[in-house]
Amino acid sequence: MIWECVMLDVLSQKNYLFLGSRMKRLAERMQADATKIFEANGHGKLLPAFNTVLAALDLHGDATIGQLVELIGISQPAITRTVAGMADKGLVRLTADDDDQRVRNVALTEDGICLVAHLKSTAWLQIECAAKNITRNVSGDVIDQLTEIERRLEERPLTERIHPESGLEIVPYTPELAPDFYRLNAEWIEDMFVLEPSDIEVLQDPQSHIIDKGGDILFVRNSSGDIIGAGALQPVGEDGAFEFTKMGVSSTKRGEKAGEFLLVALINRAREMGVQKLHLLTNKKCEAAIHLYEKFGFRHDAIIMEKYAVKYERANVAMRYSMNTQSVKAAAPVEVAPPAEAPAPEPVLEPAVEAPSQRFAISFSPEMDAPLALARGYRSEILKRAELREACNQDVCFMTFVADGVELAHSADTVIEHLQSLDGELKKLRHDGEHLIRFGGDAVGLAEVRGEKITLSVVAPSDEIVGKSVQLRYTDQGIRLGEIGVFSKKLVIDEFEACITRVRAEIMRVYRAL
Repeated sequence: MIWECVMLDVLSQKNYLFLGSRMKRLAERMQADATKIFEANGHGKLLPAFNTVLAALDLHGDATIGQLVELIGISQPAITRTVAGMADKGLVRLTADDDDQRVRNVALTEDGICLVAHLKSTAWLQIECAAKNITRNVSGDVIDQLTEIERRLEERPLTERIHPESGLEIVPYTPELAPDFYRLNAEWIEDMFVLEPSDIEVLQDPQSHIIDKGGDILFVRNSSGDIIGAGALQPVGEDGAFEFTKMGVSSTKRGEKAGEFLLVALINRAREMGVQKLHLLTNKKCEAAIHLYEKFGFRHDAIIMEKYAVKYERANVAMRYSMNTQSVKAAAPVEVAPPAEAPAPEPVLEPAVEAPSQRFAISFSPEMDAPLALARGYRSEILKRAELREACNQDVCFMTFVADGVELAHSADTVIEHLQSLDGELKKLRHDGEHLIRFGGDAVGLAEVRGEKITLSVVAPSDEIVGKSVQLRYTDQGIRLGEIGVFSKKLVIDEFEACITRVRAEIMRVYRAL
């Protein structure tokens, strides 16, 4: 009779004896709620184990299976199974290490990068918000904390705690809010730059230039009822591209995370609208904004820079957001993957024999599309480094050659040899320590890698580096002399990988042309 009236929680009665079991039970309850949040965002088939690997690769860049074991803290067989399942879904790619064919390097594919970008602004963000909400101001010893979290979870599950308790809300555009759109954007632009004609045109008539063309504008209102932020999605060009533009937060209200709140809302609104191409233009001065954009999945892009940056004099940073994220399909049972065979080496490209003379410029910075296009325009002339540098008014690293082997800057053989060496240089950047890095051509830099930061402190032609103290900055504009910089390890590696991809594509283009 007593058993029928009172159900006792054995794990709570024997707090310390069953502490591990009680924590596991709580974790399972929270995981069940997290799964519902993933389902609500279209990722119900995403295995929980995938998330930790996705996050590790996003935070730390490419890693070996062993490194993932250390980063995540679970067994190697479990990581191997998870990575195999992710590879089957096209989220990661596995390659054999050059130094040890038994070691597998794991890297996000484009689909994996897109998925992470989507998760950052949806499920991950919501789960993080819910977890913060349910653990806020929990006090006492571990037993008291567990008891309180369990009580709160019974009271309201994580699925009902996904919205931040910031008092912020998104307000759609109405003509009455047009003056606020002008005010909020004119404030930050005039504070840092100068209002340009293209700014004034849009800010004075957002209805015609944004809304009527199929775009949208969102505002942020705080708990006091004040409009403190605004941002827009503006159609540009004829290829369905949209620009993420005119996002500003009142200078007196910064610190309330209105910018992050608005950014997420605009990204999700773009998805609702079916936007396939989304980019933004900004300036290096806007460091906090750039870090926010990177956090939520925007990536630096050379093509966007070349195509759209001309509209603003201040634009020297271009970024794009991958909108083609697909929900992950149901995963089949995954077995422990057997050691994969080493990938076949890439064919060595031999210079053409007795081919007609053609000149090509090879860019060693992913942001140097403009000089590359200029070089193609000069194809009928002898192209020298000094001429290209003077014509572009900037320092660039590049190589030129002619197909019949007449050397201008470097022969085709030298370019190919250098490309093969770049993979080795990239490996150095993944490990802590000081490394001498060859960035392209004769540019040599000293990279000090510490955790998630890379300090680049020297760059010079290799025969001039001895005995000199030359500083550099590695930016989205390429390698420049004159400044020192501390940068995100992931950003530098991404730029370096883009460089390798670009050069390989250019070499293949040359040989196809021959």
